[in-house]
Amino acid sequence: MKLAQLIKQEHLQLLLTAFVLLIVTVFFTAQPIHRSTVISCATILWVIGLGFLPHYVKHKRFDKKEVILYGLGALAFGVCLLSWLMSPYFNGGLKTVEPDSRFLLFPLTVIAIRYSGLTYKHLALALFCGSIAYIYITYTTPYGRVRGDENAVTYGNGAMLLVVISSCLAYFEKNKILKVLLFFAAIGYFYASFLSGTRGSFVAFIPLSVLFFYFMTNKMRVVLLIFLIAGGIGISQTHLGDKLARAGSNLTNFFQKGDIRNSTGIRLHMWEAALCFNQEAPLLGKGPHQYKNAVIDNDRSCNIEIVTVQAHSFFFNSLATVGFLGLTAMLAFFFFLGKYSWSLPLIAKVTIPAALLTFLSYSITVDLLFHRYMADKHLTLLAILLGLALSHRQNKQISSA
Repeated sequence: MKLAQLIKQEHLQLLLTAFVLLIVTVFFTAQPIHRSTVISCATILWVIGLGFLPHYVKHKRFDKKEVILYGLGALAFGVCLLSWLMSPYFNGGLKTVEPDSRFLLFPLTVIAIRYSGLTYKHLALALFCGSIAYIYITYTTPYGRVRGDENAVTYGNGAMLLVVISSCLAYFEKNKILKVLLFFAAIGYFYASFLSGTRGSFVAFIPLSVLFFYFMTNKMRVVLLIFLIAGGIGISQTHLGDKLARAGSNLTNFFQKGDIRNSTGIRLHMWEAALCFNQEAPLLGKGPHQYKNAVIDNDRSCNIEIVTVQAHSFFFNSLATVGFLGLTAMLAFFFFLGKYSWSLPLIAKVTIPAALLTFLSYSITVDLLFHRYMADKHLTLLAILLGLALSHRQNKQISSA
């Protein structure tokens, strides 16, 4: 029998599905262990998507809204690129705009997922494997706040994002075994987030509750309300409850006494500095990821007492570095993605907005794009969710035809 007869199209598809599933699984599993591996996984997905791009364009496997979304991503990158070129700290290094280039590369990941044949069931398995890695790293951390291969804040935020995704998929999953695995994964990710000592991620429960209330039945709304009240009471009795209480006190001390001897005061001081930098360059800012250079600039007019790499807020840091135009372009991309998801199957209407609400909420206190790993972690996840949603819609259309 000839090799060409052995390697049939369905066999090639199966190999592609298995390979992409492996890459996606490693993408989640490596997050608490090795950041460079996460970046490599994102890169492999771009390469796969690039290979299928000509076929994708030739056969017009996209709709108008998808094109608009990709156009907004290109616009976001374009504004960041212009800000970089106009920056007083421009040095010609392309690495400066590398995190922002993920907006431009976003469609390639979507294409890779669509052609891979992956489904939400595959994602469930990948998330379960990722939770095992998070549990292991968290459990084996001997003392202090758990941080994995990053700092404790981004570690806890990333884990909370995967709590939300796992919970959403568990709600829709019909296979009992996968539902249990997703439930276990959500608990594992929450365990990791809780022991990181991160407070900012819990802010996401406010907009998420509104989203879930919208879709739930009255009975499920009561259950969610009871869960939120019980969870709030429980957390208030832990070290996180103490940290939240101290944050309120520190907030008062900052505005009354200008106290910046704590994490809350330091963040507020950085946000003031970011607003000051924005006043100097309101449209395009000081240049992508140039917050530190602006801080140490001897010619600055802003009064700053603390030197940091970023303003510890996606919103304030963006105002300082890429200005109103950059922040508006990026938010337009996220907003339109959320709007686009409402034209997709119900599972996408919940998971994609839930992901957006989660990381935009905790991005109040941390910049989600301040280096390559952070950009890959968030934008690759969104692209995976969108690719799965588009494939799911296509499969439903074929089965109902």
